[in-house]
Amino acid sequence: MDCQKLSLEACTHAAQNERLPLRVIVQVLFFEQLQLRTSVAGCLLVADNLDGSRPLRECTSMKEEIEKLEQMQQPSPDSRASTAPMEVDAFSRACSQVSVLFRCLGVAFKFAEMDYVAKVEDLSEASKSISTLNNLLEIDIQQDCVRRGGSHSRNLLRVKRGLDMVKVLFEQILQKDGNSLRDPASVAYAKVFAPHHGWAIRKAVAAGMYALPSKAQLLRKLNEDEASARTYMQTYIICSGPVINSIEDLFNVRQLGIDW
Repeated sequence: MDCQKLSLEACTHAAQNERLPLRVIVQVLFFEQLQLRTSVAGCLLVADNLDGSRPLRECTSMKEEIEKLEQMQQPSPDSRASTAPMEVDAFSRACSQVSVLFRCLGVAFKFAEMDYVAKVEDLSEASKSISTLNNLLEIDIQQDCVRRGGSHSRNLLRVKRGLDMVKVLFEQILQKDGNSLRDPASVAYAKVFAPHHGWAIRKAVAAGMYALPSKAQLLRKLNEDEASARTYMQTYIICSGPVINSIEDLFNVRQLGIDW
């Protein structure tokens, strides 16, 4: 098999289903890294931010959408009434801002970016006919397809994990000194994604951790300095926590669980 002709997307899909030997997966990651090194003229996985955009600020612009979601979750003045349901449209709009952060982490989290974007797009499409996340789950329960591949409920759970992964990553970056992202990213992956991945993809991700940009390189990619990045990371951590918990509650209150 010519690993140089096997796309990263094809490798990621196969790895998730454990249909490729680990040797092939690692080789594809290696060739992908060589191509990326060439394309950025020796600056590992970090290209100049030519358009002056600030992806981290775009991500935390989801703050307004999340605040709307949090307001929906406030208890009603009538103590007998439950909190208002979370709208699928508002949720998917807020989540769509996060995918750029996976992209900035490079090949190690390419699988997460692809999976996350596809799931958010599914929820966005679902919002055209389903108004709330409560209704989304109830419909899948009625159709007995909650755990079926491609179901809206399954995709919602995976989007929640994507939000959680970024939250834990930011927490680790803020807690740890030094210029390496390997430890923060490894902790975040181990806590959020690893329990749900097979052996092959876990090993592939571990190999990809060596291709992560440094923290300084990541900040250049995000077009932020240390102080501004810290501010926006803290904003994301604070805003995303209640939303992540609310999604987990939606599953747990229906005894669907979240560890699948």
